[in-house]
Amino acid sequence: MISAMSLLSPRATLVSMILIVQAALAVSVAYVCASVENTLLRNGKWTSTKLALEKQVMSALVYMNSRQALSGERLNLGRWHGYQEVIYHEALPLRDVSFDLLLPEQSYLTFVFGKTQERFRGILLGTPPFSSLYFTALDSGEFLSSAPLPDARPKAGVWTRLTVEFAGDHFSAALDGVPVASFPMDPMGMQRFGFRGCAREVFVDDLVVHRSGPGGTVSVIRETFWNGRGFALAFASVAAALLLLDLLALLVYRGRGARGQKPLFAALAASLLLLVAGAAVVAVYVTRFSGSYGVPDAERERAWRAREAQRINEALSSERQALPEGGDRVLFVGSSQTWGAGATREEDTFVHAIESRLAVNDPPIECINAGVSGLTAGELFRLYREEWLSFAPRLTVINLSTNDEDAAAFEQALEQFVALNEEHGVATLFVLEPNSTEFTPRSPRLHPVMRRVAERHAVPVVDAHAYLAERSDRGFLWWDVVHPTSFGHRLIAECLAEEIRDAVRGFPRAGDAAPNK
Repeated sequence: MISAMSLLSPRATLVSMILIVQAALAVSVAYVCASVENTLLRNGKWTSTKLALEKQVMSALVYMNSRQALSGERLNLGRWHGYQEVIYHEALPLRDVSFDLLLPEQSYLTFVFGKTQERFRGILLGTPPFSSLYFTALDSGEFLSSAPLPDARPKAGVWTRLTVEFAGDHFSAALDGVPVASFPMDPMGMQRFGFRGCAREVFVDDLVVHRSGPGGTVSVIRETFWNGRGFALAFASVAAALLLLDLLALLVYRGRGARGQKPLFAALAASLLLLVAGAAVVAVYVTRFSGSYGVPDAERERAWRAREAQRINEALSSERQALPEGGDRVLFVGSSQTWGAGATREEDTFVHAIESRLAVNDPPIECINAGVSGLTAGELFRLYREEWLSFAPRLTVINLSTNDEDAAAFEQALEQFVALNEEHGVATLFVLEPNSTEFTPRSPRLHPVMRRVAERHAVPVVDAHAYLAERSDRGFLWWDVVHPTSFGHRLIAECLAEEIRDAVRGFPRAGDAAPNK
C-alpha cells in the first residue's frame, strides 16, 4: 500500500490516508454497535428452553435479550445463572453437525439432539470431575439410559471441535477428528438440536450444519454468532456520516478561502484523533463492558417482590376451601423454589407432586403452596403470622435459607415460626433448601442455623440438599443455583412425602390426646 501511495500526488496521498483512517474508525464504531445489539433474540435462530417453562426462572428472558450471551461473538451458556439450554428454532434433516467448544476446568457441555416434547438425546462432554457420556432423557431431565464415553475427554481451556454424523440407523461422534462414539439410533428424519450448559461458563462457536435435501442434495447452515448484518448497517451509517462531514468541512474551508493541503492535514489529524478515541472505546468495551452485568435496581426489585407477595396472597385467599371432615392441611412456606420455579408445568412442582402422593392418605391431606419468590425468612414470617396462619394448617413445612444473608435475622425468623406454631398447636418441619452442588459443593452456610433451631425445639429436619446431591448423576436437576428442573422437583417430593405423612400422623390435632410412642 505504501509503494502504491508513493505513485500518487501528495494531495491524493492525503485523501487516501484520510479515507483509510476513517474506514478504520467506522469499523471500530460499527463493531461496538454490532456487539451491543448482538443478542439471541435479534439473531432469531435460537430459542431458550427456560422461556418455555410454565414456572419461570430468573433472567430467562434477559439471557436471550442481552449482549452477555454472545459476548465475544460466541455462545456463552454460563451467563445469567448458567444451565442455559439453547435450541435451534426449527427441526432439520441433519446429516452432520460440527462446532467448536471451550470448557474450563470442572465443567461440561451437552450437545442436544433428537429433541421432542417428551424426550431428547445428548452427548455430554465434561472435564474432571465430570465424565463424558451419551444419554437419552425425558423432557423433565431424568436420564432413561446413559453410556460412558471414556475417549471423549476435551482438554480444559483448549478449543475442541465436535463432529456428529447421522447415518440412517446410527450416529457417530468425533473430537478433533478422532472417533469417540458410535451408537444405534432410530431414524429421526427432522430433528431439533442445540446446546445445554452447566454452572460455569462454557462456549460454542463456528457451528456448521449439513442437512439432507431432496435427491441427496446437501445444504449448509453456518452460525458464527456474529452480528454481521448489524455490523454492515452500522459501518455504512458511520462511513456515510464521515463522508458527509468531510464534504461539509471541505465547503467550509473553501468558503474561507483556504487553499493547498492545509485542510487535508487538518482532516487527517482530526480523523486520527477520532480513530484513537474509537480504539480506546473498543478496548474499554471489550475488556470492561461486553460481558459485564448491569447494576441491579434495588428499588425495582423490592417493588417486584411486594407485587409477588400480594399476588400469591390474593391467589391463596381466593382458592381457600373448607377441608373435608377429618382432613388435614399442610402449608408450605418458602421462596421461589417452593413456589415451583423451574418446573415445566404446574403439576411438576414438588408441592403439587407431594399432594398427589398423599392423595391416597386417609384422612386426606391438602397441600397449600405459600412460596413467594425473592422473600427472606423474616418477610415470610410476617405474611405467615398476618395471613396464612388463618388457614389452620396441621403442619407447616419451612423450606428456606438461600435468600437470607443475615444469619442472626434468619435464626430469629425461624424461632418466631416455631414459637407461633407452638402457640397455635401447629407442627413444624424444617427442610434444608437444596442448592445445585455445582454452585454450592458443600452444605449451604445457613443450614447449620436451621439445624440449631430445630435441635432446640425438637423440630424434625429433612436434608433435601444432601438427598439431591446424592442423585445428581441421574439426570439434569437444575436450571440455576436454586431452581430445580421438573426432575429435581420430583426428587424433592420423593424426599419429603413420607416425612410429611409421618409428621402429620404423629402430631395430635387440637384437643386430641398425644399419640402413644
